[in-house]
Amino acid sequence: MSDYSTYSVVLTGASRGLGEAAARLLIEGGVGHLFCISRSVNDDIVTLAQKRGVDLRWTQCDLSDAPAATDVARAVCEACVTEAAGTAVLVNNAALLEPVARVGHLNPHDLISLHTVNTIAPSLFADAFLAAVASRTGEIAARVINVSSGLGARAMAGVGMYCMSKAAVDMLTKVIHTEQEDRTNPTWVCSVSPGTVESHMQETLRAADEAHLRDRETFRELKRSGTLNTPEFSASKILSLLTRTDIDSGSILRVDSL
Repeated sequence: MSDYSTYSVVLTGASRGLGEAAARLLIEGGVGHLFCISRSVNDDIVTLAQKRGVDLRWTQCDLSDAPAATDVARAVCEACVTEAAGTAVLVNNAALLEPVARVGHLNPHDLISLHTVNTIAPSLFADAFLAAVASRTGEIAARVINVSSGLGARAMAGVGMYCMSKAAVDMLTKVIHTEQEDRTNPTWVCSVSPGTVESHMQETLRAADEAHLRDRETFRELKRSGTLNTPEFSASKILSLLTRTDIDSGSILRVDSL
């Protein structure tokens, strides 16, 4: 089991799926401080942290509310970095899939919510995190892990807005890397695709209207064939990036390459 005792971690989208699995692994590894952000609190994770004596602080926030996300990002990232003993980490994991619809049939409210959660919120958290890290230059190490998707590099009919948002996350990673290159103690950053993970998103894709998502049967076959990653598998691979020193900052990765 990995030892995360010297790490202070901000984790968005922590209540279920990949985020829940990552929170559980961090707690089991004795993480120094864990700051979880999601719309709802996962009581099982809170109980586990209490049993393990882990400092867990959960902030409920709907990241589709940009002003609220801004305030939470600043407060949580400042606390995370201030209390970091060795390494401060931001894991931008929260994301929405819907609307599953083709351009020309999109619900404007859903469209705005998706891009706020998937693109604006990661940018807000990265901005707040890097600002906080700058105040402790030379004192701690820092890492940003952006959870992306293979669809960030591939257009798929019916989930085009999701594809766009994940492409933006990959570009955010590249921009942060470029801007950190001239720093004396640069923050390491990467994007990582978790692969096809059994999750609420996969359930939504399997149930989607084939008139919008012509690849629906592909997702159903992944379920039938048993080839989906478990959240625990993908989360463990992603968290390995907290300690890896052999991967260049700015990398766009997939868990099957880790």
